[in-house]
Amino acid sequence: MYYQRIIEDSKSLSPAIISRLPMALQLAGHAGHLIKKMRRAPLLEISKGGTDFSTAADTAAEELIIGGIRTRFPEDAILAEESTKASWIASEYQGKKNAWVIDPVDGTTVYNRGLENYAVSIGHMSLGEPQFGVVSLPAISFDDGNLFFGTHWLPAAQCDPVRGTFVEISVSLPRPYHQCVFGTSFGYSPENKSRTLMYLARLNCMNFRTCLARGSVVEGLIRVAMGELDAYFEPAIKPWDIAAAGLIVHRAGGIVTRMDGSPWSPFYPDILAASNPALHQAMVELLNNK
Repeated sequence: MYYQRIIEDSKSLSPAIISRLPMALQLAGHAGHLIKKMRRAPLLEISKGGTDFSTAADTAAEELIIGGIRTRFPEDAILAEESTKASWIASEYQGKKNAWVIDPVDGTTVYNRGLENYAVSIGHMSLGEPQFGVVSLPAISFDDGNLFFGTHWLPAAQCDPVRGTFVEISVSLPRPYHQCVFGTSFGYSPENKSRTLMYLARLNCMNFRTCLARGSVVEGLIRVAMGELDAYFEPAIKPWDIAAAGLIVHRAGGIVTRMDGSPWSPFYPDILAASNPALHQAMVELLNNK
């Protein structure tokens, strides 16, 4: 496939990435196809505590992805939303040369309600630093395909494995605040919902056009990378929410930090992604204006 040849022929990519990125694209595509096929009707909700839950699709997609990784790279570390113990420690993964961070279905609520804006996310890290990210938006039909990826050495791109197309993507151009569209998510706990509302109130003086909460952090960040949203913020996240999509936004030309403007990492609990430095700085100042 065309995008695979670009990866394999790149002189700037390490052997570890050249061998793993094409596989990750394939696994994300297969997992996306699987969960889309499984969503013929609402699936049984398996409670994870409070209002959070998973489904058989989350488990099946995660097993597919992990199985593919274990077959090729049995020594790699894996941090996955559904199967990793709740007691996991960030340092266990930050010290690994090859570590995968997986969200088999980001946006399980919208997925199980029959909506389209859910995602499969696969990130790869080395010594705590994101190396590449792959995202599938399996239910959304794009002209240039529903697979997205980014690495530190290639531009962010959108691809269609069937047609073999490969198109670079980029964030939106600067525009007046009153034309900007932001994205966020309210999370599952009452505390997180209250925090998001507080931050929206702080941003309100920008008179931005609107803010969309579509139920998937990954999908929201990809919309920033595509130039469809101007910014996205999220005050309560896990590594599997941003390990892939955060890097894709960065490689699409966006500014990605924590909400206080400090450097981001998938192991920090919040993120701010904006399409340009001026918008980013304005949002940082307002989000932290207590």
